[in-house]
Amino acid sequence: RPWLITWDDHEVDNDYTGDISQDDDPVDEFRGRRADAYLAWYEHMPIRLDPPDGPDYEIYRDFVWGDLARFFVMDGRQYRANQPRDGDTTDLPGFGDSASVGVYTLAADALDPANSFLGADQEVWLVDGMSASTQTWNFMAQQVLMLGLNVLGTDPPLTVTDLWDGYSGSREQLLRALAGNGVQNIVVLTGDFHSAAAGDVRSNPFDLDTPVVASELMATSISSSFFEAAEALAALVLATNPQLKFFDARKGYTICEVTPDAVTADYRAIADPTDPESPIETIATFEIAAGTAGVNAR
Repeated sequence: RPWLITWDDHEVDNDYTGDISQDDDPVDEFRGRRADAYLAWYEHMPIRLDPPDGPDYEIYRDFVWGDLARFFVMDGRQYRANQPRDGDTTDLPGFGDSASVGVYTLAADALDPANSFLGADQEVWLVDGMSASTQTWNFMAQQVLMLGLNVLGTDPPLTVTDLWDGYSGSREQLLRALAGNGVQNIVVLTGDFHSAAAGDVRSNPFDLDTPVVASELMATSISSSFFEAAEALAALVLATNPQLKFFDARKGYTICEVTPDAVTADYRAIADPTDPESPIETIATFEIAAGTAGVNAR
């Protein structure tokens, strides 16, 4: 089976952005670490790229699967601006100060399109490539949740700024460009959050009058844990985020079937990831119909 590989943060450093480490290490020191990490990634991953030569390594690329699908494999770490921290914080039940887990209200920095998630060159590549695509399905294989997450249902939204919410202006600019160019059948493929999700992607996720532009399928982790209060948090985020159709913190994986008419995603969960004999079950199935943005339970 073929592999299409990209990276997120832990190949280098938790929640790093560009040349900025989580602990604000000196830039030269961190870029040296990044160079070593990128080389290790290259040496251990099934990819067909030239090896890196230093701390800068262009890995975003696209793949065509006949007339059926085009995969845009994105890099959401190397070129992005730092996570915004100009919003307000609050006491988050079970966590204390919300800043300790990177949660802030949306404020000026997040809403500024110049606070880029992809960087200018990659964004142009993505918009131009998707706009020129002749395949039925356009998949965005990328790092973090795009559909929006208002943690407590507040106004302004209280969000995890390492997600696309921290780059709300950049997200809106990207999605409006894709919609304006008539790109259809966009499916966002996501990981990172140690939990499974499915939902509708809008240029403004917190305004349900904004048209749905894409569909998002987020696979859970096979072993990494979520927060201890997972069940309570799942119920809360589902209740306060109508764009989110499914959220579950059990361990497992997602299998997608892609046809000219639909993408069908089966969410699979394992009862105990430490037990080799543990049973596996399908806990949810969602379908995305060709020509209609958004996910539907099946």
